[in-house]
Amino acid sequence: VVNLLKTFNIWLQNTLAAKVGADISGDFYNSSLGHDYLFSVESGSSQLMYRVTYDMNVCISSTLALFSLSLSIFSILFILTGILIYDFHLTVVISFLTIGFYLLVERLLRERIIHLGEVRSNHTSELIKVMRESYSNIFDVILTGSREHFTSIFRYNDSPVRAANAQSNV
Repeated sequence: VVNLLKTFNIWLQNTLAAKVGADISGDFYNSSLGHDYLFSVESGSSQLMYRVTYDMNVCISSTLALFSLSLSIFSILFILTGILIYDFHLTVVISFLTIGFYLLVERLLRERIIHLGEVRSNHTSELIKVMRESYSNIFDVILTGSREHFTSIFRYNDSPVRAANAQSNV
């Protein structure tokens, strides 16, 4: 029961972090396109791309770490309670069964993990492409008002990356 609850909580925290991350990074990218031309030229496209990718990942990692800490404290309380309730021999048997279960799941999910890596790779390259395109032509983006166009492409590719990250963590 504890393992199922822990697996569900890990899935939940990763899913929430992915959704929050996709919203935050999309909004941050949108706001970075909204600066005036001089700011964009002075910052440079590589600095703006770095801020969108790295700084947002740090923010999302912090959120995920907070979720993880809460989950760990909750899980430790359940495990300690379980050890106190059940005897030692039953705890050893359950531990071996749990290890066996995790090894079985690892074998079954190997192909899925590889697929998620491919999804992340493909969409990440599209994210970099759209950021390069928009930041290198920031003058045109500002003049033509195509900020929303680039933001929609960014969000379209960012969401699957965050979802694949969340799914691969579970």
